Amino acid sequence: MYPNFVVKFDPETDKIAQKVQLAGGMFWRSTLSHDRKKLMVVTNQQRTVEVIDLTTGTLVGNHLFQEEGITLRIRSVRECPGGEHWFIQTDRVKKELDRYSFEPTEYLLYDVKNQKVVKKVKKLPDVMGRSNRLSADGTHWLSSSGGNLRFLEARTGKELGKIDLSTPRFFGAGAIRLGGTDLLDRRDPNRSLQIFTTTDPVEKRRTNWGLIDIDLKNRKVTKVTEWGPSKSSWGMRVSYKKRIAVAMGRGRSSERLMTVYDLSNGKKLREAYHEFRPRRSLVAISPNGDKAYVGVAGSDFEVFDVNTLKRLPSVELEGEIVGTIHVVDG
Repeated sequence: MYPNFVVKFDPETDKIAQKVQLAGGMFWRSTLSHDRKKLMVVTNQQRTVEVIDLTTGTLVGNHLFQEEGITLRIRSVRECPGGEHWFIQTDRVKKELDRYSFEPTEYLLYDVKNQKVVKKVKKLPDVMGRSNRLSADGTHWLSSSGGNLRFLEARTGKELGKIDLSTPRFFGAGAIRLGGTDLLDRRDPNRSLQIFTTTDPVEKRRTNWGLIDIDLKNRKVTKVTEWGPSKSSWGMRVSYKKRIAVAMGRGRSSERLMTVYDLSNGKKLREAYHEFRPRRSLVAISPNGDKAYVGVAGSDFEVFDVNTLKRLPSVELEGEIVGTIHVVDG
């Protein structure tokens, strides 16, 4: 929240439960730690990573990145397995006698405890690819690159096994493409329940969607359920305590369509048109699936009852809301 706050918001009461003032001024981006206990926030004109303890609401770390003769700008923070090291992506601008010159992007392997850069590389290791994420228990990486779900050793990237999703399940069927949204919110180390899309076996120009149940422990697919043609919507928000999703769709004059889906069978439960200010979008759904929140470009949340799609009282914060909304335990 502008100008320099991180706010914990309680969707049960629609009130601020915690407000933390950042030491480095305006924030640029934030990353939730793998254990969901800390938030890493880039501040200080993109030179510092501040660490917030989400339980106590206090600053527990302040990590400044600088290099003589070079202006560093932090673009991303990636946590390594175990949380003891980060990979920091930096843009570098060199100060010449009469001008500034742009240097190649550099990644810093950073020792968090000892606050020092251990290594500099030109690109991230392949094991930390954009589509890769740490498993729920943090012991290995999961990668959906190449059309299959691959299990990679946490440090070396060696393949431990894979689940074949590209081979047709029956004649004419298309490959299964994982959507990346786990209905279990990546909290179960042994199981993943994901929305997927696939090419329709008859009408090849059409995409179907459905639900795939994956046994992560034994590395196999236990169930695939197709729901039919995919829905035209974007920004779908999924509640992890209840298989409910809300999405925004097409417009009608100054109105936008909001739709609620049952993610146990893919059926549409209800829909309604509402008028919004410009640059507004769906930003969150409460964990228990009873309220949806529309925000961006303002200091307020427009709140909707998911069971009726009727407006509830809006929530006004002290400053403009911006950045990523992270769902944490609390």
